[in-house]
Amino acid sequence: AKSLAKTASFIDSREESEFKEYYITDEIKSKGFYIKGKKKGEVKEFYESGKIKEIENFDNGKITRFFENGKVKETGFVKYGEYISGIGEYNSETTGEWKEYYENGKLKSIGIYSSGGRVGKWQQYHNNGQLSGSGSYKEGGVPVPDSWTTFDRSGQKDGFNIPEPQESDYKVICGLIAARAKSS
Repeated sequence: AKSLAKTASFIDSREESEFKEYYITDEIKSKGFYIKGKKKGEVKEFYESGKIKEIENFDNGKITRFFENGKVKETGFVKYGEYISGIGEYNSETTGEWKEYYENGKLKSIGIYSSGGRVGKWQQYHNNGQLSGSGSYKEGGVPVPDSWTTFDRSGQKDGFNIPEPQESDYKVICGLIAARAKSS
């Protein structure tokens, strides 16, 4: 297990302070700035190898996460809510367009979040770049019946759908599409 040592310098009379967190190996884990006791601007998180793991911009909510090989893992936005001073974090929810990628750089999924749940049209891809599934979600992340089409790794419709499914069937299908694309 990797241990973490945390350091941050605060001077009561200052409104801005840099913070840094370190792994027990003295490698930097994260760094950024507090302004009036809250994280502001870009906060960067690193793998123990020193490679960038995540950049979160507390001014506009943009998050970009990386694989250790340097390729983008996912990117999107969060909407910040209440700041919880006890843990030094904001309540936040995913919002707007999100893209997720495979470690080989191919797009894995793309769609919109609203109030923390998937909404509207979403597309998921096999790790070879071919479309795996396409369909829509209602508010609350509930798949829309009759909106989903699935495809095999060569891009052909694969009959994975079931005729006139119920909403509950689509939840299972969406989970299977994601699991199948991930393991392919």
